[in-house]
Amino acid sequence: MGSGFHIEAPDSLAGRDYEFAAAAFGAPLPLRPLTAGVVYAQPGNACPPAGAADNWQLSNAAQIRGAIALIDRGVGPSNDCPYPGRYFARKVLAAQSAGALAVIVANDVVEPEPCSGLRCQLVAMGTTSGDLAETVSIPSVFVGKATGDALKTQGVRVTLSQPATALPLLEIGYPTNGAADANSLQYYSLWTGFALGEVSITVSAKFGNPDLYVSATKQLPNTAMYTWRSTNDGSDTLVLAADDPLQAANARYIVGVFANGASTAYTLTYSVASEAIALQSNVPLPAQRVDRGVYKYYTAWVDSDADAITIAVTVLQGDADLYVSFTHPKPTADSHTWEAVGKAECVTVDCGNTISNGDAVSIPRGDPNFCPNQGGGACIVHIGVYGARQSSFTALVTTSDAGTDTAVMLLDAQPIDAIIEQAGHYAYFNFNVPVGAKRVSFAIGAASDDSDGIIDGDPDLYVNYGRGLRSIGAPSRAGTSSSTSRRGTATRR
Repeated sequence: MGSGFHIEAPDSLAGRDYEFAAAAFGAPLPLRPLTAGVVYAQPGNACPPAGAADNWQLSNAAQIRGAIALIDRGVGPSNDCPYPGRYFARKVLAAQSAGALAVIVANDVVEPEPCSGLRCQLVAMGTTSGDLAETVSIPSVFVGKATGDALKTQGVRVTLSQPATALPLLEIGYPTNGAADANSLQYYSLWTGFALGEVSITVSAKFGNPDLYVSATKQLPNTAMYTWRSTNDGSDTLVLAADDPLQAANARYIVGVFANGASTAYTLTYSVASEAIALQSNVPLPAQRVDRGVYKYYTAWVDSDADAITIAVTVLQGDADLYVSFTHPKPTADSHTWEAVGKAECVTVDCGNTISNGDAVSIPRGDPNFCPNQGGGACIVHIGVYGARQSSFTALVTTSDAGTDTAVMLLDAQPIDAIIEQAGHYAYFNFNVPVGAKRVSFAIGAASDDSDGIIDGDPDLYVNYGRGLRSIGAPSRAGTSSSTSRRGTATRR
């Protein structure tokens, strides 16, 4: 059972391992093999019908309880599914709610040429904004169409376990969450395209200091042996130029994430030039770079409950402009619905849609261009970031759902710009404190207008540990842990 996926019965299918790709969310495959019968979900794509209630369940939920659920991939509205093709976590959640022990998602198409071979039929199930991946607690895997068709045979029993040698597969544009103990490495693999192109690998530190080591030699990289590396403090982005002589087309690279000095938790994203990167709602994506005169593209899923969405870039160096649209897949200066193109020296919202050190676009559901032709349902927003100068920046999409502001995740040592538009209101954030941390510091400061030196506003800071959003803010005045910063004395950002 070296592959980690093994069919036990019937005899016609048993006796060999089957290729698969483990999901980047939920529980990992178990160390102790899990064996159970396979039950094909009904409906097969595990998608609720239009107008379904929040407590909707699979029609054969009773049969799935205690079994391994088989679900078709499904690719969107053409298959009567409201989710986009990469919205895997919601499908897994439907089976989890029914009591499944694990989930197998099967490709429902055979990928066309020039893609050939088994690996082309496998998809790395990553996360995207609004998919509730953080609530998945069971393991799940992806298999090719031929394997999925075989699993629909009556009486199939499958064993799942942690594979002996297989590495998690990174998919272009979709984030993978991970963690590593102090001074240890976690490994992943990726496949390059059929034509050479620029490759970017970003590790976003939730806490700790993850470093990147990449091998193009099929050997596991480490701190002494690697093809490329990036070892900045905090988050890192490693850019491999298309003309790098060490790059190879249609090749397997191995990515190692090293926890430098202390344990770390992170999000790992792999992208290629001109391809959009999926942003997770309320989770910053730092260490982004765009060259002068070049666009970098992103997407984000806007859930049906969202009553507003804000797209922001915090520019750390250079000058980047922001273009947003629900209808143009790659927004540019000539083709967009909203824009924010403040100058680098402009640091207040009075200079267009500019925030301190960056640009932002906020779109309420009442805007006539919000999710057009979607009937008020969920949709995808497209984002283009243009390098007015060579720039490094953090990208962030935040949503307000049903009148409730969702907390933004803070990343270790990464600044985040925010605006509180009205006095007496709050902005909420959260931070995952690593085990063994000896000290955690938070700092907040009002931005000043560089033209006159006047500080804009007077933000105060309140911190609670292990409590929900409703207990942050005013209750801190009644004795919970708090820290208040006053005008002119706060540490900026």
